[in-house]
Amino acid sequence: MTLFMSKLMSGIVELLIVSVIPFITWLIWSRKKVGFFDWIGLKKVESQQKRRLLLTILGISLLFLLFSIVVFAWFDSSQTATAAFSGKGSLSCYLGLCYLRDCLARRNLL
Repeated sequence: MTLFMSKLMSGIVELLIVSVIPFITWLIWSRKKVGFFDWIGLKKVESQQKRRLLLTILGISLLFLLFSIVVFAWFDSSQTATAAFSGKGSLSCYLGLCYLRDCLARRNLL
């Protein structure tokens, strides 16, 4: 459960960080021209069958949720790269880059 909560919290933080960058860009350049959601491309869906659309979105979301739960349960949390670098502080960034370089070198991608 600790791995799940850690992944959930880091996902929320990453979402906030990624969301702030377009918002600041919109504030600087396009705030008076167009609304934020129109600027990033989110528009209201025009559909005659709202119930079917809602059920489709809900069904696909549940499939992704079940798949992610199965994947989390399938892997041992002590063997992940996250577990290997936990508790190392700022050194973990450097160690993570070395780990990535090593993985790419093993696959002859470097």
